[in-house]
Amino acid sequence: MRLFLGTGPYVRYDLGQRDPDAYLSFTGRTPEQVAAASFNNVELGLSLQVGMQVSRRVTLLVDWRYALTDLYAVPGDSDIYARGFRVGLAYGF
Repeated sequence: MRLFLGTGPYVRYDLGQRDPDAYLSFTGRTPEQVAAASFNNVELGLSLQVGMQVSRRVTLLVDWRYALTDLYAVPGDSDIYARGFRVGLAYGF
């Protein structure tokens, strides 16, 4: 079992945290509304994880995702969370 501690949501979609006004004008929704919708989805796609073990239990991990199909609770937001990457640490226990 692994616990992933990373940038979550994908790095490309930090815009809402850095500039909420720009994010709102781009999506028509607040970052909170989109984040809430991301928990109610089904996704079919490709995911690639590349890691480098830095200790016996800790791995530095890059997780890249490209979604082929997105069924999101909030229509029109699938392109926002469908593609991107995140960087973090995975702790195995």
